[in-house]
Amino acid sequence: MNELAFVSKRNDIDKALKLLDDAARLSVANNYKKGTATNYLYEAGIYEQNGYSKNALPLYYKSLELSKAIDDTFNVARANQQIAKALMDGNDLTEAEKLFKEAMANYKILNRRDDLVNIENYLGRIKLQQKDYVTAEKYFSEALRESKEVAYGYGLKKANYYLGVLYLEKNNLPKAKVFLSNALTLDEQKNDKYGLSLAKIKLSVVACKEKHYEEAVKLAKSALQDAHAISAMQLEIEAVETLKNVYNYQKNYEKVIEWQEVLIDQQKQIYDKERSFALQFLDILKKKQEEQLAFEKQVLQAEHKARFTYLILSIVGLGLVILSVLAYVCYRNYLNAKIYSKELAAKNAVIEENALMLRELNKAISIQNTGLAETNQMKNKLFSIISHDLRAPFSSVKGVLGLIQSRSMSDDEIKRVMGLLNRELEVAMGMLHNLFVWAKAQLEGSVINLEPINLYNLAEENIEFALSQARQKNISLINAVPTNALALADKERLSFVLRNLLMNAIKFTYGNGEISIHTEDLGDKVAIAVTDNGKGIAPSNLNKLFTEQRFTSLGTAKEKGTGLGLMLCKDFVESLGGTITVKSTEGEGSTFFVVLHKALQADIQETAESRHQYQEIHHNN
Repeated sequence: MNELAFVSKRNDIDKALKLLDDAARLSVANNYKKGTATNYLYEAGIYEQNGYSKNALPLYYKSLELSKAIDDTFNVARANQQIAKALMDGNDLTEAEKLFKEAMANYKILNRRDDLVNIENYLGRIKLQQKDYVTAEKYFSEALRESKEVAYGYGLKKANYYLGVLYLEKNNLPKAKVFLSNALTLDEQKNDKYGLSLAKIKLSVVACKEKHYEEAVKLAKSALQDAHAISAMQLEIEAVETLKNVYNYQKNYEKVIEWQEVLIDQQKQIYDKERSFALQFLDILKKKQEEQLAFEKQVLQAEHKARFTYLILSIVGLGLVILSVLAYVCYRNYLNAKIYSKELAAKNAVIEENALMLRELNKAISIQNTGLAETNQMKNKLFSIISHDLRAPFSSVKGVLGLIQSRSMSDDEIKRVMGLLNRELEVAMGMLHNLFVWAKAQLEGSVINLEPINLYNLAEENIEFALSQARQKNISLINAVPTNALALADKERLSFVLRNLLMNAIKFTYGNGEISIHTEDLGDKVAIAVTDNGKGIAPSNLNKLFTEQRFTSLGTAKEKGTGLGLMLCKDFVESLGGTITVKSTEGEGSTFFVVLHKALQADIQETAESRHQYQEIHHNN
């Protein structure tokens, strides 16, 4: 089943994961540890193949530890190789090199020369990235020699290709051309479109450096056709980048702009495709987790049933023994029988009490598992959305920078372009800040420090933070909070909420507008209100706020947003035991209310005592 899953993973991920799930259960049921280790290895490969290296690495390490425990040299080598590849992709080259060498030692023991060639090519690539050209050439040359000896076609073409890349980096164009042409010939024999596209892109770069521009354009366009034939969109982007650079060398700026537009369109297509695929893959993972939870629940129920059956049989057996003894001794042991009956009743009561506790424990575990699954699902969706949404602004930045490098621009054009860059980067920075705050709050061991917070001081701090943004639109910020207003909250979380509401108010308020922060006394609670006289919110959009579905719109000055701020504000306010609501009239403005518990005198005294104790301990130490 593991091998069937390995074959299926490129065409049908759902089927592959189901096969791996069945294989895992069979391996555990039969205590087949090698099967379990292989199962971890292949499941991790699926996660890494789909861009989830953080999910893959723990499984690779599990496979490695289990394979070492059963002295499975081959799987130890494979696990080390896969971990090293993941580390190399993450640019941890030193640790990756160490693990590749460990894998190489195991493959030598097993005399797996094809795998040795692959490792040598990987080590060469590490040295190439480190600009250690001498060592890199040594590894690639050894891979080339051994590939010829064992007639290993894949290793042979890769060694030729990377030697060509190495000499291209060293600007030794004749040698680069020879090895890249060799790789191209081998790819043509296998009709490997992916390899053909890679080799032609590098040969186009060589031709461009030799100032053979027509040949460079021809090779780059041919590489683009090969990549398009197999829907390799990342290779298509590389081919278009190469074409754009060739025309740039020719100073044909009209063609540069034309291919820049093609490049932006391809980046948008790959972004849309990857976003759709990521969401589908998350749904598959969710389904797998649900099936795993259901299976674990069945196992737990079966264990409980077996224990209960054993308990009943034990009680019945004990009862039969007691009845036999009673029948034998009859009246002579009548008084002793009464004592036994009392003891039996006490034991039954204990058993019932334990059974009740076990049911409550199972219920608590079920609730906890559900909560963990939902939190994990939210984390994956949030990271997936943010990682993909970051591509758009950074792709735009890259495209504009490329355009600036390709031709000279007037001062007005530069000012307009820099304004565009600034807006794109502000969106990206806002998204990263929200992600950082959310991730910090979710860290294991993160605690909510509830203490009396002076709301006037907190409002003053956040107005100071937002002042520069408000001045850009000539907006007045007013602190109307009483100086003695207190709430029971975590200062960092409440400050994040107030800062987000204040920045949102600035975003949706017109120039020369006014924003105020004030409070309302609600008995044992206090409401913190942020009011603006901006554009307001349409009634149809009010229900879209504070939900898990992102909603964002442009500000009065066309400012962009991330759509994550209010979602995180709601999460933080609820973690403080409060609520967040909004009232808005379109065209007149909005007011956001955060309702929290007041800080009572006992809370203030307790906080003061805690600080005094901490200062005494610190002084004594």
